[in-house]
Amino acid sequence: SDTSTAKISCKITASEFRSELTNGLRQAGGGMNMKGFRPGKIPLKVLEKKFGAEMHQEVLHTFLRKAYDQAVEDESLQPMASPRMVSDAPEADENGDFELSFSVPLKPSFELPDYKGLKMDSELEPVLPEQVQGVVEDIRRQESIPEPAGEEGIDENGVVLCDLNFLYEDEVVLEREGLRLSAHTPPPGLDPEAYTKALVGAKDDSVIELEIVLPADLENEAAQGQPGTCRLTIKRAFSMVPPPDEDIFAKLEVEDTAGLDAKIRERMVESAQERENSRQETALLDRVITETSMDLPETILEEQTEQRLE
Repeated sequence: SDTSTAKISCKITASEFRSELTNGLRQAGGGMNMKGFRPGKIPLKVLEKKFGAEMHQEVLHTFLRKAYDQAVEDESLQPMASPRMVSDAPEADENGDFELSFSVPLKPSFELPDYKGLKMDSELEPVLPEQVQGVVEDIRRQESIPEPAGEEGIDENGVVLCDLNFLYEDEVVLEREGLRLSAHTPPPGLDPEAYTKALVGAKDDSVIELEIVLPADLENEAAQGQPGTCRLTIKRAFSMVPPPDEDIFAKLEVEDTAGLDAKIRERMVESAQERENSRQETALLDRVITETSMDLPETILEEQTEQRLE
């Protein structure tokens, strides 16, 4: 009915359908053992009772596939997806014949606009020295190893092993043991600034209590989303000690700080250029698509809509 969808119909006579159904049933029962019957000698009526409904659908699907393949060849169709039955379970008419009808979404035809020479402004920004230093510091943190914090307690890069309790009106409504927490990643519901301030200086066996907005998914419904207390019982406190610069130089295969900065900068420039190239490609493609008109099959649009909604 339109250029984006082909509607295909075919008729299966009662004799054609019965012949295919009989062959299918005999194949299904060929290697079957059934009490009271010799192998391969099971009556057709018995097989039809056992496999009839399933084989009925298989035979219809076989004819559908034949009609589809013939239509694609005869009409030189370019399908975009598999055929769809208009009726999931067509019924035979008074003569025992079947009418199969299905739709096939077709690849759209369109004229590509002139895309050569399209201009695109670059949004590539230079890599600043402070950005390079930020990455170097990240590498140092990532390579740091934990050591007991001792009496000085942890700094804002330190971590603790602790037991966590959430309390509502002095009743424990959530407890976790052996959590590993850093000083700059508070559990949800805590004020980040107050959390970091309280955790800096924490040492073994210290207890920290902070105000918290309790989670909304607690088993205790009365406590859900209410103000409460977060109690952290520190078991072990660790400072994160960065490795010697020589170890980082060796790992990144550079000789000194200047070489480290240069290598980090080179990688950042490459990464920034890749992101900019990808952005430009997407923007140019969007522009070409916007300027291109095509008829898309409704079934494809419906599928895409359903997937997005899900």
